[in-house]
Amino acid sequence: MPDEATLEGGCLCGSIRYLINREPRVVSHCHCSLCRRVSGAGFLTWLTAKKETVTVTGNPVWYPSSAWAERGFCAACGTHVLARSDHYRRYWDITAGSLDEPQRISPERHVFAGDKVTWIDITDTLPAHVGDATSPLCRQPA
Repeated sequence: MPDEATLEGGCLCGSIRYLINREPRVVSHCHCSLCRRVSGAGFLTWLTAKKETVTVTGNPVWYPSSAWAERGFCAACGTHVLARSDHYRRYWDITAGSLDEPQRISPERHVFAGDKVTWIDITDTLPAHVGDATSPLCRQPA
């Protein structure tokens, strides 16, 4: 039986499953245009976890979404599950919406908030970065 720190999830059809055996490093709402397009939503929430803590079963199809990153999808149902980047080679990003129990995680920040769509209001108290998490804040946490 998985312990309290273990998170599990997968795609809509179950062809891809994953297990994260340690708390994620960080949970972020990303407002960049790539995340909006791939999710079909106003932003995408990611868990960032060290690669060695993640076990994936099934065979994601990898799509190069930029010169430095690619995104993993299920070939059968199309669910976007994973991402990996040359900028953060030791980590994988996992879509929070693909978790079996997404209520077990809590977002910690907004990234690329400077690119958010106008119909999304950031009303929570999380820090919001203009670009990635190394960029200046456009809103301090409350």
